[in-house]
Amino acid sequence: MKMCYLVSIPEVEGECYILKKCFHVERSPNTPFESEHAPLPHNIPRPLPHGKDRTALFDVMCNVGNGLVDEVFELRAQGIEVDDDNKPLDEGAPTPPPIEYNDPLNFTIPTHCPHCERNMIDERGKLAHHCWDEIASMMEFKLFRMTFPEDFVKDVIIPTTNNKLGLLLMLGEFYKWRGCNFFMACFQGILNRKRWWSKEAISPYLGAPFLLNNAISFNRYFEITAALWLTDVRTPTVEPDGYEDRFHEVHKLIDGFNDH
Repeated sequence: MKMCYLVSIPEVEGECYILKKCFHVERSPNTPFESEHAPLPHNIPRPLPHGKDRTALFDVMCNVGNGLVDEVFELRAQGIEVDDDNKPLDEGAPTPPPIEYNDPLNFTIPTHCPHCERNMIDERGKLAHHCWDEIASMMEFKLFRMTFPEDFVKDVIIPTTNNKLGLLLMLGEFYKWRGCNFFMACFQGILNRKRWWSKEAISPYLGAPFLLNNAISFNRYFEITAALWLTDVRTPTVEPDGYEDRFHEVHKLIDGFNDH
């Protein structure tokens, strides 16, 4: 198998395959690809605070978007004027003048330590209620439960999630669901989550390296994923609250970890 380009030549009917090493552009057009003529969207879709995309079987959601481009369009859509002059200077442009400071630059060395003022001692982190010998004898799952805010799961996550489930979710099944996500996160290249529940034999060339059918069925995993809710506080909206909070769902979860 060799790398090649699929191209269209005016003098040749149909499409042609040209080997990559044999393809060379001698004169580039102003716009290499016709798709670049399309105007960029001005209305950038914003992620919904309730996260409906969590039921997607493919990992297609980008975490950071297009960065500055998306931010500029979103600000302009809100009527805010943005100066986006980030183009490099021409090669013949003169050197810009140095920045002049009216006030003299004074550098001072701190004479006090904020930690010492508050009687804070720099020491290694440790577990307050368990010694290292006890921790060394624990199994991995027991260690995880010790560091995970299980009370928050039982008091907040499971009750709010059960409001959307026909078959109620229990703590043991929640840990199975959580463990499946941990296993899937350890392997790259399996974009379709459904492959982890495939009925075909495991292959070294295609699909997931092992299957999760023995832990939880795919339909049940999908139901829990779609219904999972991390807070029991109402989601603020522009009307009547006057604002939106994209991090609303995780605020109480973060507090649960900190309290734990």
